Amino acid sequence: MPQNLKEGEIEEEEIEEEKEEVQVNLNANVKPLTPGFIEVSVLNPQNQKVRLKLFYPKKKREAETDKEETFKISIKPPQTWRIQDTYKVVVDGEIKEERVYNLRREREES
Repeated sequence: MPQNLKEGEIEEEEIEEEKEEVQVNLNANVKPLTPGFIEVSVLNPQNQKVRLKLFYPKKKREAETDKEETFKISIKPPQTWRIQDTYKVVVDGEIKEERVYNLRREREES
């Protein structure tokens, strides 16, 4: 029995709840000569403030949510067959992840 406890007292232990992580997934729909979109799925079990900063050639796109949801970010048709850029996921004001994404445009059918 711990020294600070008296007979009949119960020792309480603090248990830290493990927070489920925020997850962000990107899925692109990009076709030649047609405006497209990047679909963003946010898994946010703790309803934290999540901001996505997506860098698409020559333009930064931002979206913010505090819930689980899926939404689309409109993009102009890419001028090249492949685009490589970055995105950041910011959770409650702190950068959670910074990644490179790749987009490949579908080839035009002849």
